[in-house]
Amino acid sequence: EAILANGNELEITNPNGTNLKVKIKNCPTFCSDGIIGEEDMEKGAAGYSVYLPAGEVYLAPVSGSANGKVVVDNFTMMGKSIEGLILEFKNGKLVSMDAKTNLDVIKKYYDTSEKGMDEFSAVDFGINPNVEIPNESKFLSWVPAGMITVGIGNNLWAGGTNDARNGLSFFVPGCTVKLDGKTLVDGGNLKM
Repeated sequence: EAILANGNELEITNPNGTNLKVKIKNCPTFCSDGIIGEEDMEKGAAGYSVYLPAGEVYLAPVSGSANGKVVVDNFTMMGKSIEGLILEFKNGKLVSMDAKTNLDVIKKYYDTSEKGMDEFSAVDFGINPNVEIPNESKFLSWVPAGMITVGIGNNLWAGGTNDARNGLSFFVPGCTVKLDGKTLVDGGNLKM
């Protein structure tokens, strides 16, 4: 949490084609460690929310700063597997999406959402070394150490100001994440 709080820009890459930069300077960071302390209470709702199992550090980045591409190998929505989902961002807005399968499922949801859904809204780092995803599982979690999750739409939960009615989060395992050039996650392995 402290490392992110003092950073300026995240660069998220992945062999699957993900290549995204987003600014985080002066953005409040939050840690879901399973304990709500006095300091958490002072941070407001994003600080005193606890997700179990615990083990995440998250933030809402600088609005309008996300540029690049996020590739989500597998995303399940409404019982359908959306494979090879590609999300392109320019100046913090989702400007295009494509997928190898079932694009219509996510597109219909996205197209019927209200204003704010197109905004890149959050970055979440899994930090729990005791949670592991079984090999070949298509069902992932926020909390395994080294998991990267990004979001669009509502980000009040992450300390942001986007109060869109809807939001979506996407797991991108196996990423390398650099903060101002320093590697925090290397190929899905947490280095902090």
